[in-house]
Amino acid sequence: MAKFSKGVLFGSLLGGVLGLLYAPKSGKDLRQQFSSDMNQSKENMVNALDTSAQNVDEMQRSLTDLNESLSKFNEVARDLLPDIATEAKETIETFKFQSSPRIKEIKKTTEQLTQHLNEFKQNKS
Repeated sequence: MAKFSKGVLFGSLLGGVLGLLYAPKSGKDLRQQFSSDMNQSKENMVNALDTSAQNVDEMQRSLTDLNESLSKFNEVARDLLPDIATEAKETIETFKFQSSPRIKEIKKTTEQLTQHLNEFKQNKS
């Protein structure tokens, strides 16, 4: 255990001496730079938080506007959809009424053409 303690003590002393010899700046300069870096980091964090708070406020306003727009759209749709559905049904019924005679005429013509074609085939044979 005594060897281990001597090794720790020697390593600590050697590390301290080498740190002092190879340190690029004095302790005072390092503390000042560290303090300056910490203040800059603090300012950056405060700015980031302010920007985030502004973005959150803007997002909340946008969501409120979207919610109001959707509510108005819902009201308009609720009022107009029954009328649109009624008009669509009426248009479909009118189309059916108007197309019914045409469809009958097309069927009649198709039957006649089929009959003529069959007669032609029989005459040709």
